Amino acid sequence: MNKILLLGGSGKLGKYLVKELNITPDTEYLAPTHKECDITNYKQLKNVIHEYQPNIIIHAAGFVDTQGCENDKQKCLDINVGGTYNIVKVCRKYHIKLVYISSEYVFEGLDIPYTPQSPLNPINTYGISKACGELMVKTLDNHLIIRAPFIRSPQFPHEYAFTDHFTNKQYVNEISSDILNLILNKSMGIIHIIGEYQSIYDLAKKTKDDVKPIQKNEDTKSIIPTYLNLTPNI
Repeated sequence: MNKILLLGGSGKLGKYLVKELNITPDTEYLAPTHKECDITNYKQLKNVIHEYQPNIIIHAAGFVDTQGCENDKQKCLDINVGGTYNIVKVCRKYHIKLVYISSEYVFEGLDIPYTPQSPLNPINTYGISKACGELMVKTLDNHLIIRAPFIRSPQFPHEYAFTDHFTNKQYVNEISSDILNLILNKSMGIIHIIGEYQSIYDLAKKTKDDVKPIQKNEDTKSIIPTYLNLTPNI
């Protein structure tokens, strides 16, 4: 029996993971709300974990707004770094496997393929916070780091899409079962879950026919990596 604690279950990815967990046999899960389990509150986090006693924690919680992280860098670090530190600390104490949902933004976005072993070099605050999280998670003996680029809805949510931003993103509904399968198959280390490498505009057209093309301005280029060609494990 798998006993999973899902942190961030009310988020865009978390809601789809809950749907998968609801139809997964031999698996019990708990997905507390932010109010019930704030990852920045170590005492509350520890109490929830001690009471539920999971054997796997999925860490999908965090501050994920890239521009918002630039506007409030301290909030980004408090949640994404401080919160992850708390989770790692409790996992070490109770010998719990930690599955960390990371980001392609841990890379700088050069026109090269990025393997799971490629060096981290983020260019924005959100990416820095996720890279810090990865390094902390790697200190645990039992961990899985998943980089699964995704659009946070099953349909492209914006009127415009970048023609000069290239990615392996998929839509959130396309990755949730793959994530859970990796977890239940007891995978470890760092794994990429990726789709076709293409522009955001081409990806957007697959679910929104009337999306309009746009190019990044200089401010956007400074915080959004241009080329994020993630490759599978080798």
